[in-house]
Amino acid sequence: MAARSRRPWLSVVLGLVLGFTVASWLIAPKVVELSERKRRGGHGGSLSGGGGGGGDGGNNLCAFYGRVAGLPGGKRQLRPEEPAVTAAGLGGTGGRHRRWEKEREPRPPPAPPAADGPVPSLPVAAAGRDPQEEDEEEEGGAGRHGSSHNGSGDYAGTPGCAKTRHFLYVGVMTAQKYLGSRALAAQRTWARSISGRVEFFSSEGSVPPPGLKGEQPLPVVALSGVDDSYPPQKKSFMMLKYMYDHYLDTYEWFMRADDDVYIKGEKLEEFLRSLNSSKPLYLGQTGLGNTEELGKLGLEPGENFCMGGPGMIFSREVLRRMVPHIGECLQEMYTTHEDVEVGRCVRRFGGTQCVWSYEMQQLFHENYERNRKGYIQDLHNSKIHTAITLHPNKRPAYQYRLHNYILTRKISELRYRTIQLHRESALMSKLGNDEISKEDQLLGMTPSFSRFQPRDRNEVIEWDFLTGKLLYSIAENQPPRQNINNIQRAALDDTVMQI
Repeated sequence: MAARSRRPWLSVVLGLVLGFTVASWLIAPKVVELSERKRRGGHGGSLSGGGGGGGDGGNNLCAFYGRVAGLPGGKRQLRPEEPAVTAAGLGGTGGRHRRWEKEREPRPPPAPPAADGPVPSLPVAAAGRDPQEEDEEEEGGAGRHGSSHNGSGDYAGTPGCAKTRHFLYVGVMTAQKYLGSRALAAQRTWARSISGRVEFFSSEGSVPPPGLKGEQPLPVVALSGVDDSYPPQKKSFMMLKYMYDHYLDTYEWFMRADDDVYIKGEKLEEFLRSLNSSKPLYLGQTGLGNTEELGKLGLEPGENFCMGGPGMIFSREVLRRMVPHIGECLQEMYTTHEDVEVGRCVRRFGGTQCVWSYEMQQLFHENYERNRKGYIQDLHNSKIHTAITLHPNKRPAYQYRLHNYILTRKISELRYRTIQLHRESALMSKLGNDEISKEDQLLGMTPSFSRFQPRDRNEVIEWDFLTGKLLYSIAENQPPRQNINNIQRAALDDTVMQI
């Protein structure tokens, strides 16, 4: 009887389970499809300026960031069913949010400083807009590929999300007399490797020099009310104000550079992407002043500044905090050193100071050779390979010489990478029982010390022994010991640096 009484209940339970299972298979996909159609309809199609529409499952995240970047001010478009979130509903952060949105609006120029007269009006770019930037805006989005940055130095973390062109803005301080020499050399060499924009700041009335046929004009910004007097304190502060007024919400990092510095753009970008641009960061080679100036720069114990020669780098947050107070910084200067006063202003209003790090001394290289002649003489040096910026190179010929050396190093790296790929291709052909191409046979052969097998003593290869200064040989026509010549020493040092 007990077994008979249980059968109806088991049938009911089994029916319910099967019913819910079938319903989930049939109804749930329809509900998801209707929700997706409703969401797409609310957006009114894909927005321009980034990764395109959301139909491709592999690029949904890229598409989302692309849609956000395509909206004014980086704001996300609300769906029809979403209410507008007020500042009071942000859990106590509404005040900060309102201040940030307010600061994103166009800002009036700060009050004119009394010491230096009225603050100059906004400068005008003498060379006009860069044609490359105009092409980027026509394509839509915030740069070459559309912005999808998450504020942590890397991009969204999803494969397929392209990096933005609007990453770093470099302002180069120069003078009218150097526009046709130092500035033009910088434009032709390292400026092309910058992932962003490079402009040259000079005095009022400066015009770009004539370039080669088919060459883009030098992007010169003539600062109104600023001359080429030295030290360029006012020029430096007004250049930072120009960055703040025109590009604060466009670029993540801002750099102040001299016209005689060399910058490795790709290496600098790799370094900056490892940092959080939303934090107040002030980067460069830390300085305290030379021996004669210690205690005379108005620096308290523990305070420092970033040296101007190798370059200063500001995060967006530092400019947002500091630049509105530039008028006060211009009125309260204690030295004639431009980099010291910029560091003082950053420390006072930016809430930070130059990073105390030994690594920065290698990344931002300043030539401290005893008999320095205004250029970097020894290129076969490990410091040259480690550094991101190199200073100084006063004459254009030195800049071209350094750039040529950097290009040869890059060619060597690409050649080595090509050999590695040929070796891998030959291995895959061997594993797949395919015929190895002649090119892979020649370039993909794995090096080996035992490939040649001598049959008797006369076929044994004679080896020479090298030290840092001497060469030992057992050859009949060679002295057993001799000094290494300059060519051999340079080749040996270059090989050791690669290791």
